Amino acid sequence: CAVTSPRSSESLRPPLQQWQPLSAGPFDEDDDDDYAGMTEEEKQQYIIKNALELNEETRSLLPEIDVDEVLAEEERSRDPSVMGQDFGDMNGLDDPRDAPWRLKAEELVRSAVAAVPGVDLYDIAWNIGDLCVQVEPEGGGAEAEPVSLDKIVAVNQAIIEALDPVDDELEVLSRHEVEVSSKGAPEVLTAEREFVAFKGYDVTVETKSIGDGVEAREPIEGRLVGRDVHNTIISVKGRNVKIPNYLVTAVRLPPALEEKGEFAPTKTTKKSRK
Repeated sequence: CAVTSPRSSESLRPPLQQWQPLSAGPFDEDDDDDYAGMTEEEKQQYIIKNALELNEETRSLLPEIDVDEVLAEEERSRDPSVMGQDFGDMNGLDDPRDAPWRLKAEELVRSAVAAVPGVDLYDIAWNIGDLCVQVEPEGGGAEAEPVSLDKIVAVNQAIIEALDPVDDELEVLSRHEVEVSSKGAPEVLTAEREFVAFKGYDVTVETKSIGDGVEAREPIEGRLVGRDVHNTIISVKGRNVKIPNYLVTAVRLPPALEEKGEFAPTKTTKKSRK
């Protein structure tokens, strides 16, 4: 079973400014009457005076810009030592798994799960727009009861409460859906630790249809190279193939590995996928 909390829907965009039309300028047609009886020199002085007043009025409507701050920010963006330090090109969604903000968020997740009785943290994984947390019964063991839905909901709420106060800094909730689930079936790789443990093993990758009447392709078999935030990578006949994670429905081990008992996690309800 799994519980998903959607990313924050609060808009960070400021309200649009309501611009007011400028007052009549010095060159409007109605100004001809104002020129009556003026010499050419007086007309020029009149026009210049009204143009200056118009310029001041326009300036008052424009937002103030701190030029020094703009130049400092531009200089900072060119500094190789800080480029991508906080967030990457996709507002941090493509930052590496060991990015400081991810590590800090994971510490908060661990503390939140530890505070919920009856469950242990099994794994934390990041995908584009998703923070995936897997839990198992406290103490584990093959005979342990599956994690109940009530416990899953409690863990999800605890994680939300832990991350919300620091969301202005880490922006986890505003950029990710938080998905909490119990540990998956033993033959299906879902946790980050499992992808690390079975690197180099034969796997079968199942994918979903991309829509518009296009059928899902046949499962792809190869050796597991790894998985990052974007892709699941396998080697097919010596050539690395990257499969976008959003298209992957399951990464399965061959039955022989499960029969040999090389990896036998507790069998609980399989993690739901989008």
